[in-house]
Amino acid sequence: MEKVCSSKVLSEEDQYCEDNFSSTVHHDSQGRFVTEAVSILGLKWVPPSDSFCFEVTLPASSKVVTKRVILSEISKSFDLLGWLSPVLVRAKLMLQDLWIQSVDWGIPLTGDLLDQWQLLREQLPELAQIRIPRWFGSSAQTAWELHRFLDASQRAFVATAYMVVPGEKSTLIMSKTKVLPIKTESLPRLELCGAVFLTRLFKHLLDGVLLKPVAVYCWTDSKWRHVRSEDTPTDCATKGFTPEQLLQSSLWWEGPEWIRNDWTADRSNYTAKTTLSTVLAQVALEESAEKDDVSPPLVCLEKYSHFSKIIRVLACAFRWRRNAAKSKGDRCAGPFITEELDDTRVGLLR
Repeated sequence: MEKVCSSKVLSEEDQYCEDNFSSTVHHDSQGRFVTEAVSILGLKWVPPSDSFCFEVTLPASSKVVTKRVILSEISKSFDLLGWLSPVLVRAKLMLQDLWIQSVDWGIPLTGDLLDQWQLLREQLPELAQIRIPRWFGSSAQTAWELHRFLDASQRAFVATAYMVVPGEKSTLIMSKTKVLPIKTESLPRLELCGAVFLTRLFKHLLDGVLLKPVAVYCWTDSKWRHVRSEDTPTDCATKGFTPEQLLQSSLWWEGPEWIRNDWTADRSNYTAKTTLSTVLAQVALEESAEKDDVSPPLVCLEKYSHFSKIIRVLACAFRWRRNAAKSKGDRCAGPFITEELDDTRVGLLR
């Protein structure tokens, strides 16, 4: 890799590189081997600037736009480390909207969804302007911190991880997005699910780096270590960015400015302003509600000492409950069939 994809001066013995890699390697004015951008895992590596960039190549615009066409073109944007999350999450949410509206694969799109897709498609080539340094600026002697941010909305949650060298610099390592299921969930539950999501990202990241951080911090706009929404980089992705906004967003690429400074002096763990009496009253209220919701058992199992007897008694009770919802002519009667006894056994074990 060093000999083939770099600007290093090579010996005559390495002349074969020019023959084997003539499509990417050429001589400069000083006789050095220089390469153009090299494709690596869906990225383009530019050796002269030692940075990554993205190549967005879309086919000619289709006259008929369908869900199949959108999925095909979205899949061409390979973003392994989630650097483009604020833009690509818009495409994911658009695809989910098509599922919610039960749009078939071959049906041409019209209206707002078509306008949204055409606007996003026109903006995607602008992603090629983004340059991401390959080297984070760390070495074996660098003491760095890992700061993780989380934000959840009703449509998606986003987790990001930043490498921070205190007093010097901070940079985005990776991010991860997840579009939420169509089933509606409460925002507190989404924040909790997002916390689990962030923890998994943290474990995945630490397993893959050799140079371990000296400290790890987690930030959300709910609890844990509290951070304001306007200081949360993940808020960029949950809201959605255009490529131009993504290119100019220092909050996304470097995180909030205060993580590079001495933030411990004026930031502490978020604590809710709740008195002990309020908490105890809330617990008592919840316990009372739980007791009211408990229904008496259908059959008192302590009265019977044989399992087969319990099964037949429960089968009788289940049959009565099913018959109560049916008209007289549709009710089940007579000896129990095997299917009824099997269902009763499964219901008892559950």
